[in-house]
Amino acid sequence: MELLPLAWGIDAVRYGGVLVLKGRVIPSLSHQASLLIDNKLATKALLAEAGLPTPAGAPLTGLLDVDLPVLQALLAQGPIVVKPVAGTHGRGVLLDPPSAEAAARHAAHLAEPALAEALVAGADLRLHALGGRVVAACVRTPPSVTGDGHTSIAALIEALDAEVRRPNPQNRAVLDAHVIDVLAEQR
Repeated sequence: MELLPLAWGIDAVRYGGVLVLKGRVIPSLSHQASLLIDNKLATKALLAEAGLPTPAGAPLTGLLDVDLPVLQALLAQGPIVVKPVAGTHGRGVLLDPPSAEAAARHAAHLAEPALAEALVAGADLRLHALGGRVVAACVRTPPSVTGDGHTSIAALIEALDAEVRRPNPQNRAVLDAHVIDVLAEQR
């Protein structure tokens, strides 16, 4: 068994040629690939190197005076997203901040490096490649509810969350800050 000293707080062990990453056995994933998939900046650079388009963006330092001009320049071109460099499931993601100051404050409060990118409209596609070939693809659709004139939005969201958790209790319908604010106003 070999403990792999990985960057970005990733724990991994190689046992008999099999990579165990974040508690999951991944027999065909190389050490390099495991590092790339957990780092949005590295992935962005690799995609650009391969000639694939990526949204305009820049790493953020978490220092307000340094990040503010970068964010102002990005926001001048349109809506942006601020997100942790490492992470999944939308944790720490701020979509379309109202100002460069709000985006900089958000980045400063993240416990890790952040990335600001142009917010690209369109479908959220997830592609899975193995051995240089795409082996799976899916379109991710954000959860949504439609009022019926009787049930509160909060109750509809609770029902949706129960539906999302039914096949996998670890999943949940994630509410962003805007939705939470709207629900608070309705109470």
